[in-house]
Amino acid sequence: MALFSEAFLRLRQDLDQSRQNRRKLIGEIRAEVREMARQTGGRLAEQGQARRAEFAAMMQGLRGTIREHAEQTRGQLFELAADLRHGGEVFGGRPSAKRGSRGR
Repeated sequence: MALFSEAFLRLRQDLDQSRQNRRKLIGEIRAEVREMARQTGGRLAEQGQARRAEFAAMMQGLRGTIREHAEQTRGQLFELAADLRHGGEVFGGRPSAKRGSRGR
């Protein structure tokens, strides 16, 4: 009976040790997961800031391009309006010298 009790005692100790090892392992895994989550959160925050900065720069570039196009369009419209006030020579298709001699 003593042999059985001793074997049972060793089995019980092994079982207790395995539970402790399992708890320790689970604790280590949790700590690693928390650390990785913290690092990932930091990286995501950095990437978000970088993307917001890139977006702002891209939008600034687009605004500049739009302003340039708007200025060009305004200039062309101004020239067209001036031409239309002077008889619309742009649409005539004939040189202005002929038109000037015909009209006189």
